[in-house]
Amino acid sequence: MNIHVEINRYRSEAEIHLEAKARRKRFEIAGRRALVMKAAALPAPVTEKPFIAQKAPMWELRPVEFDAHVREWNWRAANPAHAYLKDRCIEIGMAYSKVVGGRVLHEIVAVRHQLIWEIYDKFPLSLPQIGRMFGGRDHTSILYAVRKVEAKMKIEEEAVVKMVAEALR
Repeated sequence: MNIHVEINRYRSEAEIHLEAKARRKRFEIAGRRALVMKAAALPAPVTEKPFIAQKAPMWELRPVEFDAHVREWNWRAANPAHAYLKDRCIEIGMAYSKVVGGRVLHEIVAVRHQLIWEIYDKFPLSLPQIGRMFGGRDHTSILYAVRKVEAKMKIEEEAVVKMVAEALR
């Protein structure tokens, strides 16, 4: 600690040390007073018990539906093509989200095209409606899938006719 002192004012070095000691004591007392005043100004901390909410019964948290089967039946009646699509996905063993998703893996695309053709063939829906069922696809994508499956079926039919003709010879 550097204390600037006028040496000419003091007669001896001992007086300088006594003066420094007195100053330190004054600063120390002033610091204690400030802490006491500061502590007195602060309000005493209030200790409150935390609020613990009681858990509500399940029937109050969310509505309990005892007629889920009725809702499912109504949904299937209102959306037969959609219900057919979901059922076929389960039969095939491929997730519905994969079929209507954007993945372009060959296995998924082949199943998707087959299901698009089935929906097109069995239900009186427009191409844009079928496209919306399959993840918002454009009607031209649906038309491409239908034509591709029909071309594949025609090739397979011709192959079967050819095999039958050869077997009858």
